[in-house]
Amino acid sequence: MGVSGNVLAQPAPAPAPEPAPPAAEPPPAPAPTDQPTTPANPANPPAPGPPPVASQPPTVAPPAPPATSFPTMTGPALKLSDLFTIRFGVFTQLWANFTQDAFKQTNGDSGAFSKNVYLRRARFFVGGNITDRMTYFMLWETANLGSPTANADGSTNKNQLTFAFNDAYIDFKINPAFSVQAGLMLIPFTRNILQSTSTYWALDVGGVSATYIAATATSTLRDTGVAVKINAADNHFELRGMVSEGVRLGDLTPSAAMPPTGVARNPGKNDPRFSTFAQYNFLDPDTGYVFNGQYFGRKKIAGIAAGADYQSLASNPYFATSATAFAAIPINGVDPKNGGDEIGGQIEYLHFHGGGVVLNPNTMAPVGPPQPGLPVAAGGLGKQDALLAEAGYYNKAAKFSVFGKFEGRFYKEDVQKPSNVRIYGVGVKYVLAEQIA
Repeated sequence: MGVSGNVLAQPAPAPAPEPAPPAAEPPPAPAPTDQPTTPANPANPPAPGPPPVASQPPTVAPPAPPATSFPTMTGPALKLSDLFTIRFGVFTQLWANFTQDAFKQTNGDSGAFSKNVYLRRARFFVGGNITDRMTYFMLWETANLGSPTANADGSTNKNQLTFAFNDAYIDFKINPAFSVQAGLMLIPFTRNILQSTSTYWALDVGGVSATYIAATATSTLRDTGVAVKINAADNHFELRGMVSEGVRLGDLTPSAAMPPTGVARNPGKNDPRFSTFAQYNFLDPDTGYVFNGQYFGRKKIAGIAAGADYQSLASNPYFATSATAFAAIPINGVDPKNGGDEIGGQIEYLHFHGGGVVLNPNTMAPVGPPQPGLPVAAGGLGKQDALLAEAGYYNKAAKFSVFGKFEGRFYKEDVQKPSNVRIYGVGVKYVLAEQIA
């Protein structure tokens, strides 16, 4: 007989917790109002308003610019005041010249060469502004210093005392297109005369361009007078006109004073000289007191020009006309800053009617009845045509320029035809530094 049993033991159960009190009901939501509420920490807070006027910081004025002290430099000019500037310059040309006579000797021999070393030009100049509408310019020059000139007695003069004014004038600009000049200045007759001496295609001004200097009492291409200059068509067109002294005739009328030979009559009662010049540039505009021959690739120039010169001398007036075609073309395009290779030149035609009498070229005696009061030199021009042709090429990399030229003078009167002349020339130039006017 067996007996089995299982005994299970477990702890007494924990007492059940008391039930929690019911949660309190949430308070009722506030009644809506017509005004929106502003959150306590808005994402984009409004900018604060300006502080009261009394609390704003005082306004501090910017410091005044320092007063300009004079003298001071403004570019290449020295500014001495708000109204006046001044600029200085020098220009020198030293020549070694080996020249044969233009005309043969009576025995047919061409003659020997003259051999000279001299200063073709030595210049000092000063210019600047007087206010923003007026400019001034003065140039002193000694020309051909050391070059011998034959005197009437067979001796020579080396031109060592020739320092004098070339230019001395003021320019008043009424507006950008119209200005008035007064003083000693270039005669506006041909473009070659109005070119800067440092940019001729050849070495010097054309001899035929300066034909009238002695006959018209012209001082190195210049005369004293009053001129006007007009620019139009964006400075492609320019017109100049000048009234100047020209030849001043003496008054040979007997005086009523006693004795009559002791009282001189005032000279210069004849009419003044009238000159005009006009040009049109088809490509780049070109302005200034002087123009350039070579532009060293800084401008593209092509144009035409014409001029006239007139003065009534007794009953047979002097007059001259000119016509010019000119160009300076950059080969690789215009580079105003650096320049470049260039080709160009000019062709100039001139006609002169000397007025008065014709001179025999051998004896220089008047041919035909002279005009009362007319200087013999004016009649020495006779009637003639003249031609100047120049062409050149400039290579910037080599700083080298080559040129060729022709000058011809052709008289109308048979008695002067032995003085006809033709000149052919070629040359080279080496440019140390390019400079245009």
